[in-house]
Amino acid sequence: MKTQNFNQDHTLGKDAEWAAIIHMGEYHLNALEYITIHDTKKQQKTGDVTFTFKNGDVRTYDMKFGRKKYKSFYAEIWSNYGYKPGWLVTENVDYIVQTFGDNDFYITIDFDKLRSSLNLRYNASHADIRYAEVNCNYPMSNQNNVSYTGMTLNTGQTINIPWSAMKPFITSVQELVDGKLVQKSFTDFLLA
Repeated sequence: MKTQNFNQDHTLGKDAEWAAIIHMGEYHLNALEYITIHDTKKQQKTGDVTFTFKNGDVRTYDMKFGRKKYKSFYAEIWSNYGYKPGWLVTENVDYIVQTFGDNDFYITIDFDKLRSSLNLRYNASHADIRYAEVNCNYPMSNQNNVSYTGMTLNTGQTINIPWSAMKPFITSVQELVDGKLVQKSFTDFLLA
């Protein structure tokens, strides 16, 4: 397995997630009743934000930030390999919104549809996670989480799903243009 080193830069990630919440809120502004931003503890289970719409729909979103657009979407199956399941198992959200540091695309992913396709469910047991690992059709890689000093804190594991294979799970592709989100096609994103 190949190892990716992600230096923990919480400020960069948190700033990007806050910006994503603001832009998504502005995009849906006319349809929104209100927005609930979750505290840190609640975020680990229910994502970053809940949008309550005037028509009664309630949707939870977890904002994910990547420094750059890689060829794959990295779905965290283990936060600390073998001990602590990753957000793919522990979160109970409707949508993931993936943003990037090197482009202005916002990719909204139907979280349950993605998770089900990987033979996983919310709060799956360790045995279920191992089963999903063994039967996964996508490559996996380790994710070394390091502190700002470079010390390895733990090693997680991701399922690396090529963006081209993500189309069935993507509900919306938007790009930030002149400070506003504009609907784009999946092809626009792949070619960016």
